[in-house]
Amino acid sequence: MIPDGVRRTALERGEAGRAWLAGLPERLDRLRDRWALSFDEVYGNGTAALVLRVRTADRPAVLKLAAPGTGFGRQLRTLAAARGRGYVRLHAYDLSEHAALLEPLGSALAATRLPVPRRLDVLAETLHEAWQVPVRAEPGPGKAEQLSHLLQSLWARLGEPCSPELIAEALSAAADRAAAHRPEGSVVCHGDPHPGNALAVASPRPGAHTGYVLVDPAGVVAEPAYDLGVAVARTDPHRVLAAPAPADLVRADCARLAASCGVDPEAVWAWARTERVASGLYLLRFGHPALGRAYLAAAEAVRRDRRPASRPVTARRT
Repeated sequence: MIPDGVRRTALERGEAGRAWLAGLPERLDRLRDRWALSFDEVYGNGTAALVLRVRTADRPAVLKLAAPGTGFGRQLRTLAAARGRGYVRLHAYDLSEHAALLEPLGSALAATRLPVPRRLDVLAETLHEAWQVPVRAEPGPGKAEQLSHLLQSLWARLGEPCSPELIAEALSAAADRAAAHRPEGSVVCHGDPHPGNALAVASPRPGAHTGYVLVDPAGVVAEPAYDLGVAVARTDPHRVLAAPAPADLVRADCARLAASCGVDPEAVWAWARTERVASGLYLLRFGHPALGRAYLAAAEAVRRDRRPASRPVTARRT
């Protein structure tokens, strides 16, 4: 009953992942007894966690069992601090079991027939609410530095599946945002706010004025423009490829979100350039070749439809 995507993610974690898979039946038994659960169905589209529809003694809920090495602790901290504001409500959790009991939600924003600009509006409004989570200082490299490392390592590991010029432009955009970083302007970002991670609430409630809340937060500390750039980057790549002027289309998306949230559209544009390439490489790495190639092709179409980057960075082959 374990979805293929969840199994692949766990096996990527080596021995820890294999042990987690083998221990799932016993873990489910313990949680059933501890939280008085009755199990219903397994959601089949997960990748980082086994997710089940369950019922407690008094209400329906969702049980999430996260694979090791997926940042579950940070996700729980974000959800606990949010208290349902912009995010799914967290009813209970057990970090030792990598388990959380969550509010049941409805269909994803991705399943609606809303046009892409309106979907972006909903994401931006929901993010604005989610950014109220208190910021905690974090050691280590910032998001731009992490992305730079990811871009170069995946590009080399995957056999250079896109042009060096595209990687160079993505690195240049990341370097620009690293140079512009100001701790006082940071928020707790969701990290992957695409329409598949925004789900409808079952009924109107405080903290969900758009009718949607976010799930699966990475809880990264960065400027708000980062989340908006991800939202732009994770829109349908075929829409970008079909546009007569791809760069103009993406610029319009960036300007729309920037205006709604009061941020610099150039910052959103820079993050979107970096994240579209990173998303393409990540999808290739984790078994989604067609979609990954589409993201990279869309990024290339945008690159070719504009003047060269003013400060190119040469991609290092590692």
